Amino acid sequence: MAQPPRRTTLSERLLQISTWVSMVRNFWWVLVAMGGLVAGIILLLNKSQLSEGGRIAVVAVIVAAICLPGGAMLHRYVFRRREAPLGYRWRGVSYTYSFDAHDLRRHQQEMAVEIEALRDNVTLFSNRYNWSGRGEMSEIALTSNSQILLDDPRMVIQGWRYYYVHSLQPLLQGDKRKISVIQRFFDEEGAFEAHLSKHVREPMDELFLRVIFPEGRIPAEEDFSAVERKGLRDGKVVKWLDFEYDATTRVVSLKVSKPRRKFSYSIEWTWDYPGATG
Repeated sequence: MAQPPRRTTLSERLLQISTWVSMVRNFWWVLVAMGGLVAGIILLLNKSQLSEGGRIAVVAVIVAAICLPGGAMLHRYVFRRREAPLGYRWRGVSYTYSFDAHDLRRHQQEMAVEIEALRDNVTLFSNRYNWSGRGEMSEIALTSNSQILLDDPRMVIQGWRYYYVHSLQPLLQGDKRKISVIQRFFDEEGAFEAHLSKHVREPMDELFLRVIFPEGRIPAEEDFSAVERKGLRDGKVVKWLDFEYDATTRVVSLKVSKPRRKFSYSIEWTWDYPGATG
């Protein structure tokens, strides 16, 4: 089947401009209508027997009754859409990172995120990752149902590899959906940096990080730290965070409620690893 011709960058830009012009024009007429309505009400009140304080109170109530729904509508259809161009928000996400017991250079990461649709017909989820190791990187695999993975090794921008998940069942506004993926890596050069980090770009309710070590290879508790940084992992440390350490299960975990946008949260440690880079 022939694909429809793709719009050029110029035509896309013109379409965006025309959309904004139309929106501004519509809001202008709404403001004019509101102004006329308020002016008419003030004129009627001036002819009434109410005191000056009473007239002011009535006008204030009417203006609030008009402006509050208008402001809510503006936030919903303009600012909220700008914050979530794909039409959803992250409710919570968990990352679990583990190492092969026979070869520490073999790693696995499991990611599970719950999203909530902010409008109808949401079908596409976008994500990215950055791995510090150097070597074989297997393709990502979906472990959640009724979804299709869209991934290509060429989708790399400034060291970040992007991928997309298409839902076969579109979400309606308010619907929630869980997306789970698994990745496997082989750090052939032993260059992996000892940390599990998440740079928060999206508002979310909860972030959960967990690292599982093989038997006999978990570092001591004092070799771990959990931090909040401004920006990416090499940014300034803003806060030292509490984490959970369990030498029996060999699990170290960090839970953050309402993580801040544009900040990074990470579990970091030092240990005896091939290449000694952490």
